[in-house]
Amino acid sequence: MNIRVAQVNDAERIEMLNAQIGVSLSLSIIREKLAHMRASNNDLVLVAEVCGLVVGYAALHLQPVFFQDQPNGRVSSLVIDETFREMTIGTQLLDAARSFFNNKQCCRVEVSSPFHPDDAGGFYLNVGYRLTPSRYLRLIASQQSTDSDRGNVCRPAGWQ
Repeated sequence: MNIRVAQVNDAERIEMLNAQIGVSLSLSIIREKLAHMRASNNDLVLVAEVCGLVVGYAALHLQPVFFQDQPNGRVSSLVIDETFREMTIGTQLLDAARSFFNNKQCCRVEVSSPFHPDDAGGFYLNVGYRLTPSRYLRLIASQQSTDSDRGNVCRPAGWQ
């Protein structure tokens, strides 16, 4: 298993992984996001490969916090191919994320993706994260409609 920085040509596999968890983004949007994040010092997408096949990815972001000297690290997406979830790929991607955030001198790491399979909560607890329900979310009215190219980006499946 190999973990590396995502390339724009990984977009098709990322699209397929997203589809497994009910997220629909066009290839053009995924490519655009990958290119933007590759050019950023504050964002990174890592992919996990098995025998040259991308089987998972993690999207990482630095988040400045007004009341802290150091930023927080945020994992906005961690997606593993359903046929590879029993391997330690998720744990290894989170370890690589923690290394990235440590190098950026982050204060803490949070996982904030709403796109979790039912058993993901137990996974995060087992690898050292704790549940801290301290956020309030509200969709912005102008972002609640579905754009045909962007998919249902702002309203994940199951949200009211």
